[in-house]
Amino acid sequence: RGEHIGTKRVAIGTGKLTMTNKRLHWKSLQREINFYWTSVFAVYNWEPNVMGLVYGRAQYDIPLVNDKGLKWITHAGEILKSVAELEDHQYTISPY
Repeated sequence: RGEHIGTKRVAIGTGKLTMTNKRLHWKSLQREINFYWTSVFAVYNWEPNVMGLVYGRAQYDIPLVNDKGLKWITHAGEILKSVAELEDHQYTISPY
């Protein structure tokens, strides 16, 4: 989806997304990625069914095919709020 100054945008494709209080886990047939909340700096709605995630210095586009990003962003916001209280972690969540 294009380059941004200082970061790389990565579209990770179709897979299964699960969320715990420690990480966001994405898995496809080819690979899997763990996004640990302590390294997540932003979560936002990119399109109605694409969740954007800034992890380290990369921006990830996570397609939610038959799901709406609002649900995932709401849950991520609650988890990141508790992580911030425990870890003194700063993050940004798109308004929902």
